[in-house]
Amino acid sequence: MKKIILILLLICAEIVASQCPNNITYFRTQKEIDDFKVNYPNCKNLNKDITIYGTTDNNKIKNLEGLSNLETISNIEFFYFSSDLNINGLSNLKNVQNLTFYQNNIGFSLTGSFSSLSLIKGNLLITNNYTSNISLLDRFNSLQNINGSFFITENKSLTSISVPENLINIGNHLSIKNNNNLSLLNGFDSLENINGNFEISRNFNLENIPDFNKLKTIRQNLFFSSNAIKTINGFNELVFLGGEFNLQSSPSLIEISGFNNLLELNNNFMVNGAQNLTSLVGFTQLKNINGDFFISSIATVNFNSFNNLINTKSLTITSAKDVNNNFTGFNSIKTIGGYGLNIASINSNEFNAFSNIETSTRITIVNNSFSIISPLNNLKEIQGELSIYSNANLKDIDFLPNLETVEGLVAIHINEGLKKISGLNKLSNIDGNIYIQGNLNLETFSGFNNLIQTEKEIRFYQNPKLHTIDGFENLEIIQNEDLVVLENPLLQNIYGFNNLKTIEGILWIMDNNQLINIKGFTNLEHIGNEFGIIHSNLEDLESLKKINYIGGGIVIQYNTNLKNLNGLANVTSKTAHINLDDNLILENISGLTNIESIENYLVITDNPQLSLCEINPVCSYLELNNPSTNFIDNIDDNKVGCNSINQIINQCSILNTIDNNLFGFNFYPNPVNNKIYFTNVKDLSSILYIKIYDNLGKKLISKELNPSKKMEIDLRRLKQGFYYIQVTNKNKKILLKFIKE
Repeated sequence: MKKIILILLLICAEIVASQCPNNITYFRTQKEIDDFKVNYPNCKNLNKDITIYGTTDNNKIKNLEGLSNLETISNIEFFYFSSDLNINGLSNLKNVQNLTFYQNNIGFSLTGSFSSLSLIKGNLLITNNYTSNISLLDRFNSLQNINGSFFITENKSLTSISVPENLINIGNHLSIKNNNNLSLLNGFDSLENINGNFEISRNFNLENIPDFNKLKTIRQNLFFSSNAIKTINGFNELVFLGGEFNLQSSPSLIEISGFNNLLELNNNFMVNGAQNLTSLVGFTQLKNINGDFFISSIATVNFNSFNNLINTKSLTITSAKDVNNNFTGFNSIKTIGGYGLNIASINSNEFNAFSNIETSTRITIVNNSFSIISPLNNLKEIQGELSIYSNANLKDIDFLPNLETVEGLVAIHINEGLKKISGLNKLSNIDGNIYIQGNLNLETFSGFNNLIQTEKEIRFYQNPKLHTIDGFENLEIIQNEDLVVLENPLLQNIYGFNNLKTIEGILWIMDNNQLINIKGFTNLEHIGNEFGIIHSNLEDLESLKKINYIGGGIVIQYNTNLKNLNGLANVTSKTAHINLDDNLILENISGLTNIESIENYLVITDNPQLSLCEINPVCSYLELNNPSTNFIDNIDDNKVGCNSINQIINQCSILNTIDNNLFGFNFYPNPVNNKIYFTNVKDLSSILYIKIYDNLGKKLISKELNPSKKMEIDLRRLKQGFYYIQVTNKNKKILLKFIKE
């Protein structure tokens, strides 16, 4: 029994001697440090958070020898030191969760070493310190792994820091950030893996960084921003970057020459705001970017370093300048997805890149100084829009010779140096609008000759030197949308569109003051909506003679040389309205005679030579409608006979027997050039008495025609104009109007 009691007493004594304190949180004096070993000689594993204070009194902490038995501490914080601290007292420390150096002042430095510490299970934090120098090179001789993050942040006065050289792995993030005066960063010689983000940012005086030449893996993002770094020439062992490469606001950066073993990037590649970056020669092995590629505001256009790149979601390069070199690189890329290929604000003479590209979701070439773009011979499909605009030196659009499909908008506009558009002749499918506009020096257009149909609008707009529109030679139909030729003041000829038969929308030709030829529309048959010829120099509309249907209104305005509308003689459809305004020498509108009806309103104004308006659709409209109740209807300032609604109504009443067959004969042609003929006379025994008058009622010709002989009258001596023919047969008399051309 005594023996058992003795054993129990010995066990209890051992337990008491090995116990660690339950209430210690702070160490404020050297005495408290020294007393710890005396009071707890067997305490090895202190599962508590402790803060070790630096003070300014005479008993400030200088060493940690009183903690020399400790092997484990949950969390340690060194706070508010302003003098040297020897840490050899923690040389037996093997396990710690988080280790923090916080708000230590000028004069603080470390001596000694955490010589047994090989692992920090949580984070190593160096933050908000005011000392100018922190050296950790010899303080963590065994440290190889930080399972959490390593932060060097918000150290406003820090000018230099040396970090552990033996560190191999960081389990989460490495962040060197917001150290305003940091200019010297050393260490990381053995670092191989970072399993989170790696960030170096807002260190405004940091000019050089270590090479990181053993770093192989960054699992998340690599981020540089707002440093004074001039050269990034390390990272040559980096094989995998699991997030994005992001370099922002680095105006001091001149060269990036590392990363030569990087094979894959799992997110975006971004370089922005490196205005002095003249050398981008790393990345020679990079093949896959599983995100977007974006470069902006750099001083090089040599991207040959990316000639092995095969895949990226989208690719944008903007605001790059190098007038002495050509834009080159990216010659292995075949497909670009995402937002497509975007080349903008590049100051370089020639573009010699993307030689193997086959497909892109869209392509925009905007505000560049290229005078030559080498042909993209393999490009066949654009799955979105094609936009080429504001390229001041580009002379021709001839660099897409094999493009077949554009599934969105085609916009070629505001290219100041563009003189001709001669390419795109294999383009057979366009699912968006086609805009050719604002090209200040464009003279000729001759492309799109393989396009058969489109469902969107085609517009030529504000091309001040354009004189000829050719092209679209095989286009047959514009479905649902319009063809607009607008404000091209020197345009003379429209030769293209020779096979166009149907426009289901509007045909609008306006403000092309020099236009004299629209022969391209000789096969046009159907206009589904409005038709307008406004401000042209056309003399006739003969090129439109196959049109038989106009579903909207007809607008003929401000055509100074247009004499007649005979080219519309085959239009037999209803029309929504007719507007005939300010056509200075328009004499007759008989070309509209076969229109079935006018549905909504009628405007005939300011045509000083127009006197013949009493054609069937006009007479029918005025008979069936009360023009005084329609504020839109307007007929005035034309020649006598067509100078008011009442004048036309009167003329219509005179000619209300216009059906010649009811009278017993037909006569043709009307208009007439040389001779007028009479046929189908019902009463062959009756003489026809013919009298011809001018517009003033003066009799010019009087003749009798025998139905048994050839019934014709030679009118060659008559001048061009309007005439009345009075035909009397037995007791019947009719007065008809005809035109002499």
